[in-house]
Amino acid sequence: MIDNISKWIAHGKVRDDKQVNIICFPYAGGTASNFATWLHLFSEEFSVLPVLYPMREKRRLEPMPDSIEELAEAFVSECKELFIKPFVLLGNCTGSIVAFEVAKKVKMKYGENPMLFVAISSPSPAKAIFKENIEDFSDQEFLHYMVKIGLIDDNMAQNEDFIKYYAPVFKKDFVLQSKYECNSIEKIDCPIITMTGDEDLLIEQNDVTDWTRFTISGYENLKFHGNHFFADGKKYEIAETLMAYLNE
Repeated sequence: MIDNISKWIAHGKVRDDKQVNIICFPYAGGTASNFATWLHLFSEEFSVLPVLYPMREKRRLEPMPDSIEELAEAFVSECKELFIKPFVLLGNCTGSIVAFEVAKKVKMKYGENPMLFVAISSPSPAKAIFKENIEDFSDQEFLHYMVKIGLIDDNMAQNEDFIKYYAPVFKKDFVLQSKYECNSIEKIDCPIITMTGDEDLLIEQNDVTDWTRFTISGYENLKFHGNHFFADGKKYEIAETLMAYLNE
């Protein structure tokens, strides 16, 4: 089981001397290294555990599951030890949907709930961020789409290394998100905090606050200055906010 955890967790270590596991799920196309600089932002009682999906870093040759539900099932089944002590689930953008499916499966399999759920720059599971049928896009159509919504610029879309190594990862992740359907409201038994940038043009504020329907334990929306990617420049403030909340 430890080998499985080391497969899923990168740039962070599971340690017995920590009191709380903060499990971090990156956005579509992202990877565990997106959270590498978060490891030293939290005080000594917290373990920051960045999740590594297949198709990237040391798992580059592993295929991605065909659905978010399958991805969450594999993670929860292989990482039971992560949920023995109190844990927080934190998702950045589309990573929040993966984290939500993980919360549901942890409850079903092990009877445990997160002590806190954090969704950064993310609509609720009922409000899709990608509405287009991305699976049918050609490679060029997909690159154009990413430029259109502001995830990459024209130079990146023409970069051969990006096209060869990173674009397939982005596309597979985007396809999983575009195929995800929330057919019913399943509430989780922990508080939910959403964090959004006040200049975010990619998502609607009402779609973010729709997360309030997915908890029976309280909801709060926090605003930060910045765009959809505000978390990159506000990680210190985010860490301070979460530690204050968890230490209450």
